[in-house]
Amino acid sequence: DVRAVPIRVFYPKKEERISHFRPFKDFSRISVLNTVLVLIAFFYIKPRDLVLRPLREKGFKRGLKELLFDPHETIFTRAASVGFGVFMGIVPVWGFQLLIGIPAALALKLNKTLFIVAANISIFPPIIWAASLASGKLLFGNPQWRIDFKNLKWAEVLQTGKEFFIGGTVLSILAGLIFFAMTYFILSISAPKAKP
Repeated sequence: DVRAVPIRVFYPKKEERISHFRPFKDFSRISVLNTVLVLIAFFYIKPRDLVLRPLREKGFKRGLKELLFDPHETIFTRAASVGFGVFMGIVPVWGFQLLIGIPAALALKLNKTLFIVAANISIFPPIIWAASLASGKLLFGNPQWRIDFKNLKWAEVLQTGKEFFIGGTVLSILAGLIFFAMTYFILSISAPKAKP
């Protein structure tokens, strides 16, 4: 049963009204918040959902097994996905591996889930840094392994940085090729029905 009830609305005079709305400040906050949320959705949420959805739907173990032994995908593509993932996980562009790697994996038509799993290799970072620097010093033939921080010159910083970057790149290429070969070999043995 609906009944009409009389109400009274009080509208104060213009001089007496109080507003907590601050146009510039409030619009700025909303714009910044909207921008941050769109960037998070575009660079984190959507790629994560696109790549990890098959693993979530079937469970991690079963989903990963079906991805590895999918008869519609060649062994070469799966091995290349793992090798490229390991390469991007080690190459010295920290913070940008997935930002560079996911579009590259899409362009190369690689398995995106395998790429992300392989790119997140959990080797303790100082080990990768030390191996990168050691590779670079070996490639440049630099016998000087100690860094004298008290008498450090800008030329030495640039030289060590170059050795580190080149060494890390070479190390990532070698690790990617090794993991590609290992994955190809293991999948060739354990999945003989798959296309080579």
